[in-house]
Amino acid sequence: MDLQPSGRGKEELLCLETDKIYFTIKGKNRNSEIKDEDTDSKGFKIAYEEEDINLIIDTEKAYFFEYEKYELIVEKKDKEIELGFYHENKDIRNKITKNRSGSLSGIVSFKGDIGLSDLVIKVNGREHIIITVEVFPTKIDYRKDYINLLNDVNKEIYNLAFDFLKRTYSIGGLIKSNGTTLSEYYNILSYIFEKLKRALNIIVAMPHHSLVNERQIAPYHKIKNVTNETIKWLEKKPEKLIKKGNKLLPVEALQINKRATVDTNENRFLKFIVKGILFKLKELRKRYLMLERGIDDLFVVQLESFIKDINRYLISTFLKDVGEYEFRENSSMVFKMALGYKDVYKYYLMLQKGLTLKGELFKLNIKDLPLLYEYWCFIKINEILRKNYTLISNDTVKVKNNGVFVALKKGKESRVVYENPVNGERFVLSYNLKMHSETVGQKPDNVLAIDKIGGEVTYNYIFDAKYKIDRPIEGSEYQKYKTPGPKEEDINTMHKYRDAIVCENKENGRFDRSILGAFVLFPYGDEEEYCEHPLYRSIEKVRIGGIPFLPSASRLMEEFLGEIIGESYLDSFEKVL
Repeated sequence: MDLQPSGRGKEELLCLETDKIYFTIKGKNRNSEIKDEDTDSKGFKIAYEEEDINLIIDTEKAYFFEYEKYELIVEKKDKEIELGFYHENKDIRNKITKNRSGSLSGIVSFKGDIGLSDLVIKVNGREHIIITVEVFPTKIDYRKDYINLLNDVNKEIYNLAFDFLKRTYSIGGLIKSNGTTLSEYYNILSYIFEKLKRALNIIVAMPHHSLVNERQIAPYHKIKNVTNETIKWLEKKPEKLIKKGNKLLPVEALQINKRATVDTNENRFLKFIVKGILFKLKELRKRYLMLERGIDDLFVVQLESFIKDINRYLISTFLKDVGEYEFRENSSMVFKMALGYKDVYKYYLMLQKGLTLKGELFKLNIKDLPLLYEYWCFIKINEILRKNYTLISNDTVKVKNNGVFVALKKGKESRVVYENPVNGERFVLSYNLKMHSETVGQKPDNVLAIDKIGGEVTYNYIFDAKYKIDRPIEGSEYQKYKTPGPKEEDINTMHKYRDAIVCENKENGRFDRSILGAFVLFPYGDEEEYCEHPLYRSIEKVRIGGIPFLPSASRLMEEFLGEIIGESYLDSFEKVL
């Protein structure tokens, strides 16, 4: 259990009360670190459903930060009240415990999770008030860099994952696929569920329809429009004609009325999709409840909510009047172009093909900043390389019989191969590549391996992502650098990489260094200021140093990549120590 915070650093950061509770968060006051222009919020917001609640807030603003510990206290005003607490994160939820008086308290930390976080206070089993706090990062700009980190990762993953789906955009047969397990199916559906509902709601508001002809035999005096079909019908049935004077008049005839209907093949296929999702959810519920282990009530409630929402479309919308789908060979443009339908079909393909983004990357709202930064560095380097070089192969995307797999995962090697269109040289960017050492194997984050024309060896460059930064605080050892930069311990790790990673020379049996340079990528935004840093100037001298790398600061990295890829093998050889 975490120790209670102590010392002078603990202050009351957020205080409020209602007619039923007192709520307090204590911790280190770092409000001064957030400037008004950096955020448009006061760091928290309050939500409640009870109309007659009397809310008093004693705090103007309160900002919360990653890796800080906060004491949360909830006291009740009435002894008969039963208090409860909920947070989406189980670790935070379990930290808040009840004491003898029935009040709640505990020490919580948001660790590296950045963004909005809901603290739900319950009274007698019902949600009483929701305090949404905003957790800020300490090493990067929240608005400018963190959001862009997420956007870059999301954009790249969509590009990788849907590239395959774009090439197979046609309605296939109704063969039931075993490509996705129920757990995978649920994870994918959980991510796309709200988007799926929005698409279905658009369709419900404007469903696809077609005109159908209704054939009816009616007295001739009630027939409003005489069509060619009417004349042909009378030609086949002359007994329906009677002679009056010099004219032949029909007693009755065929009448054709046009009527709009939503019972189209496209809507039948839509109904088939919705019924398929409902079937999978019910099957998942059935199998989960059969497991011989503790039942997660929250998971069951979420599952029941999904089932209820999906079932509503079948019983309360136009789909209830739509028939059963029968497979046809021809595909419909409705599912390729129509508003709502194309999105539903895209999500259907994701579910059917088993689009499984392995590792943490499928959690596109990932908040663990060190891991997010590591993924982003690899993704951003690839984005820079694709601007000027030809992509040859990419094993971060794998197509298997049961679906598309985006397999970028911490601890697992991934490789992307490029070619320089100017000279035909090929180079490989690897993530988590295990490199040879005569002692302990090394696995740096990113390795750029270049085969230079005329050269006899592969030129390797290490770019290690470190979500760390040191500042020249007065009295510290780092004060000598005058400006923020990478940690010295991380620079030392780059020296160790270069010394440890070697390759055997077949001619003389000696071991040669195979690393030409090793560089720390760290989150810092002022590139102009950092250019004067000794650990940046060291790159030119010894090919060891740090490079600032953020969405708002990628110029130095882009220029350096262009330099090492564009130089000849002789230029590279001369820079080897």
